[in-house]
Formats: sequence, structure tokens, C-alpha cells
Amino acid sequence: SYEEMVRLFFELHDLTQVNRQGTYVVIQYRSEIFYNTEEEKNIAEKVLNEMNEKLDGKVSTKVSKEKITVKLKVIIKNTNKKNL
Repeated sequence: SYEEMVRLFFELHDLTQVNRQGTYVVIQYRSEIFYNTEEEKNIAEKVLNEMNEKLDGKVSTKVSKEKITVKLKVIIKNTNKKNL
């Protein structure tokens, strides 16, 4: 589910760091969750708030509307078919 994916996202990286992940420091790095629907937005914000409570408000992750084009999704879908 989308909620499981968001929770996994938080488990896989340090969500308190800005412009870095561990010793890898770059301005382009950011922790961000993307959503398509209001339901996904609500789920992402709910989990983000839970994590923020656990970490005393230190979470740097942002929640944003997805901007990826359909073309990229088609490429990913076709790549996955080739790997089956």
C-alpha cells in the first residue's frame, strides 16, 4: 500500500539531514515524498507527523505533488516487463 511505501521510505534513510545523506553532501539531495491524490497526501502527512513526533520535530522531509511525467512511468513499466 502507499502507506507501507511511505513508512519504508522513512526506514531507509536519515530523514533529519538536509542536503546530505551520511557523508555524501550535495545541494541537490533532499528528502521528499510525492503524492498524486489527496488520500496519498493525507497518508504521507500523517506518517510524516508521526516521525516528527518521534524525532522531536527534526524531520526535514517535505511532502509535494508529483511532477513526474507519464513518459517516465512508461519507461519504468517497460523496463520491468523486460526484467520478468
